[in-house]
Amino acid sequence: MESRAPAVVAVVVTTGPGPGLEATLASLVAQDYEELSLLVVANGETEHVAARVAALAPTAFVRALEENKGSARLQRSRAHDRGSAFFLFCHDDVLLESDAIQQMVEAAFRTNAGIVTPKVVTYEDPLVLLHVGQTSDRFGVVQERVVLGEIDHGQQDLERDVFVAPGA
Repeated sequence: MESRAPAVVAVVVTTGPGPGLEATLASLVAQDYEELSLLVVANGETEHVAARVAALAPTAFVRALEENKGSARLQRSRAHDRGSAFFLFCHDDVLLESDAIQQMVEAAFRTNAGIVTPKVVTYEDPLVLLHVGQTSDRFGVVQERVVLGEIDHGQQDLERDVFVAPGA
């Protein structure tokens, strides 16, 4: 019996002509996950986005919105699409390691998680932690798990529940 990896749609939201889009697309194209498709949402300022996407990811879908509707609203609207087991939502300034999607899908199955978030490091220095998800205290106050400028020594590598996933 043949088993296939569950389908993942990577939804990249871009809100302007920033320089990070190409790097984000390249990191998604380089993923070692076979069942990955890519949707780029040009959220406002749509000029030249389709050509930039086609140059790096010719099989990607591009959806141009003339008005900036906000990232969260777009994510909610995509959540009802059919045919995909998972969605990866990210901004246009994110770089993923080549096995990031594979590891997040495996973690979702292993832990039966509804949402999985990776460890996020700074763009300039991959040894500096930026985000590992947030938790909340018993009163519902959101608490950070990392300190600003915290160096990654593997101390945040354990899988655990999060209350808030990073917006990136």
